[in-house]
Amino acid sequence: MRVLVTDGNTRASLAITRSLGRYGARVIVWSESHPCLASSSKYCAEAVFYPDPKKNSREFAEAICRLVKETGANVLLPVTDVTTLLVTEKKEELEKYCAVPFPEYKSVFRAADKSGLMRLAEGLGIAIPKTFYLERSDDLEAAYAWCRTVDYPIVIKPSRSRFR
Repeated sequence: MRVLVTDGNTRASLAITRSLGRYGARVIVWSESHPCLASSSKYCAEAVFYPDPKKNSREFAEAICRLVKETGANVLLPVTDVTTLLVTEKKEELEKYCAVPFPEYKSVFRAADKSGLMRLAEGLGIAIPKTFYLERSDDLEAAYAWCRTVDYPIVIKPSRSRFR
């Protein structure tokens, strides 16, 4: 089995490469730079480089479609939010050539929205930590005041991990 793993400079990509390689998969690591972390693994059969998806999403999407066809891969496994969103936008086209083990773009987009998931859980009656949703920079003073009313530790997270 040939598996294409994106985001070769992430620790997650390295772990995926090692795990799949141990099970005999031929892992092709994709990244926007050379060398990349996962390409240093003994389980990386090949390293391929693509345009930086954060800087040029259109070129990245075109390269992914082309590379999937050229490599004859069985599975395309995007790793980060950015590449997963871009790949799932092209899911229908890509699945003519290989499996993309993710739901459609709309579901991935919703799942990548941390504040949206927290609100959904809260609305369904699922317990969540005390949460302040910072919607606009105007809310910053209110957020500071709110922080003084809760116990530490306090975790501050953006609603989305990455933006294109």
